[in-house]
Amino acid sequence: MLEDMVVFHRTYELVKWMHGLLNNFPKSEKYTLAQRIENTELSVLEGIIQSNNDFDKRAAIERTIVELDKLRIFFRLAKDLQFIPFAQYEEGAKRLDEIGRLLGGWRKKSLPMRQNAAPAAQKFPAAHCATDASVKTASPAQGGEATGAGKPASAAPSGADATAPTAGAPGAQQAQAAGNATAAVRAVCNALQKI
Repeated sequence: MLEDMVVFHRTYELVKWMHGLLNNFPKSEKYTLAQRIENTELSVLEGIIQSNNDFDKRAAIERTIVELDKLRIFFRLAKDLQFIPFAQYEEGAKRLDEIGRLLGGWRKKSLPMRQNAAPAAQKFPAAHCATDASVKTASPAQGGEATGAGKPASAAPSGADATAPTAGAPGAQQAQAAGNATAAVRAVCNALQKI
């Protein structure tokens, strides 16, 4: 499966390409900046392998993205210190950007389903849940009214099926629609509480 991953192949090729480039660094930098760049690029490659093997890939991908950001900075520093020609820097920067886009897409695909529910929470304000929670239904023996948010609502008669409209009863279909809407609000509120 690892062999099928584009991000792995792009990173592997980057490591090979950079290894040849780092050999041209001055001797004074071979054990400082060149070594740091090589260690960081190997960390990116190791992070991709680790991410592929982890059940929860997101944490490993996040660490790999941080290592890639470090590599970008070290690579730019090598260019600014004139250890790397500008043309090679441009080539390396393109490769790093491609790997960054691939890692970003992988991270997005590996987000847990729970986080995908956040937009629903934004569309459905918590105020609805507070209003719904304040609704108290009274039994038919207590007058058959439900109170909440200052508005009375009719309750289904005792022994009657709440989902079936009563023939001839005025507003039975409207009462059923209101009951369905309240049930939908409760379901969304319960789902939001689990987030």
